[in-house]
Amino acid sequence: MSIRIINGKVYKNGTFSEEDLVLKEGKISSAEDENADEVYDAKGKYVVPGFIDVHTHGGAGVDVNAADQQGFEKIGHFFATQGTTSWLSSILTDTKEQTLKTINEAVKHQEAQKNGHENCADLLGIHLEGPFLAPEYKGAMPEHLLISPDLELLKEYQKAADGNIRYITVSPEVKGVPEAIKGMTDLGMKVAIGHSGADYETSWKCNNFSESIKVSKYQAK
Repeated sequence: MSIRIINGKVYKNGTFSEEDLVLKEGKISSAEDENADEVYDAKGKYVVPGFIDVHTHGGAGVDVNAADQQGFEKIGHFFATQGTTSWLSSILTDTKEQTLKTINEAVKHQEAQKNGHENCADLLGIHLEGPFLAPEYKGAMPEHLLISPDLELLKEYQKAADGNIRYITVSPEVKGVPEAIKGMTDLGMKVAIGHSGADYETSWKCNNFSESIKVSKYQAK
């Protein structure tokens, strides 16, 4: 199956240019291929790669923390209409019971999408925002649920997720976080710094325990 996209502004090498684009078996093919099965007229719209959203709490009126499988499907459909082709569901710091429930619903949706779904962004996994965050920078996080690192709790979450928790946001200044980084990465999680007022030295302690660190968009300045 191949599709020729015509009359679009194609993103290429950092700029937009008016040229045809051919997709063959889901991959970009040579625009010289004249034998496309279908032709799609972009009518002057921008043609860009699908976006990947790794930090989002929902969409279309649905909150990830409260979503059932139907809710996850609704979020995915909305993202697809906006150009996002895959995403991670970000679970806000919550009770253990609600976090496990949300993880289970996300896994159900991942299983269901293996059978294929039209016009729906693929759920690639889960992002945990907390609960190992600094109260001073809690934002929307319920302060009474913020705790020090608990690797046994994370193991339980990762087991429930069938290994699909892809990354977690933590605050370096919370006692025990730097020392727990390796345990988190050993569980298959990338670690992000966020909801934090940590200085350079404190943040660098995390790097001493793992190279798998990235800075969240919510890192304090």
